[in-house]
Amino acid sequence: MSKQSFFRLGQGTVGMVTVGVLALAAVGCGSSESSSSAKGGGGSASGSVSGKKAFVISCSDEVPFCNAYNKTIASRLEAAGMKVTTLTDAFDAGLQNQHMNQAIAQHPAAIVLNASNSSAIVPAVKRAVAAGVKVVNTDAPLSSDGVASLQVVADHQAMGRFAAEGLVDGLQKEGVDKGSVFVAAGALASKAAQERVEGFKTTMAKYPQYKIVAVDDTSWDQNKATQVAAQRLAQYRSSGGIKGAYGMNDLLALGVIKAAKQAGVKVGVKQKGVVVVGGNCLAPGIPAVKDGSLYTSGTQTPVPQGDAVAKNTIALLEGQKLPPVVTVKEYKITADNVNQFAGECTF
Repeated sequence: MSKQSFFRLGQGTVGMVTVGVLALAAVGCGSSESSSSAKGGGGSASGSVSGKKAFVISCSDEVPFCNAYNKTIASRLEAAGMKVTTLTDAFDAGLQNQHMNQAIAQHPAAIVLNASNSSAIVPAVKRAVAAGVKVVNTDAPLSSDGVASLQVVADHQAMGRFAAEGLVDGLQKEGVDKGSVFVAAGALASKAAQERVEGFKTTMAKYPQYKIVAVDDTSWDQNKATQVAAQRLAQYRSSGGIKGAYGMNDLLALGVIKAAKQAGVKVGVKQKGVVVVGGNCLAPGIPAVKDGSLYTSGTQTPVPQGDAVAKNTIALLEGQKLPPVVTVKEYKITADNVNQFAGECTF
């Protein structure tokens, strides 16, 4: 990509995005801060940030989303002339706290944070801000309001809602009037997974005929998703079977699909089988949506998200006025619009 970043407008079209400010609804942590629904705030690669140090403290590059997300943020900041150090952990709150201490000791201009645990990291964020470091919390809100200098977050509640809406739609198209469903969740210590579960449960509560029988923590690991899916399919086989499942990203959803097929269970509305929905559209998820094995997915992809983080971090350091919270808009992906998002779901 060039240094100029582009984002979605509407349903998959492309163009530069401007900032709009709206009230941030209470999301998980009860925030009442203002929010921007734009893909990114102001901020250009002016010379004002050139030579300044930044740390990106985030999840492990072994997770495909994290790998692309971390690289996007670092490359955009480096393109603006910043000196960037990236420190990662496998959703290990203790190690991430050590990384925060390491970064604070270097007195950087900014720390860009993707918290492994939204509560455990708060004291470290307070220490950094007290030391004069701008902390940009990203991806999902922290458990305490107002501690970070800025938050650039995804709409995880919408992602959970999209999954529930897709699951109900698929079940109703199959004529399933009741049944058990489960969630193969990401790392439940993270606010991102917590908010997706909340958005999913809130929507599913409108359809009590479909019972959520389990929410399993997979730490965003596809193999773990396959294992828990196999267990749930076996556990409920004698009591009507699992009718639907939410894999919190497409890899987790594909793990559920793999387990079902290995167990000889049909998958997809076309087969009148288990309805599986996903999120964080990944390259393998696109053909799965097209062939119907994955009924719906969602965006919250790392490059647009990372672009928004970098643009707003630069804007913050340049002294531009920003809302306390910038929320990146997300979109549901279905068989009808999947081609519009195929170019974004490439990692």
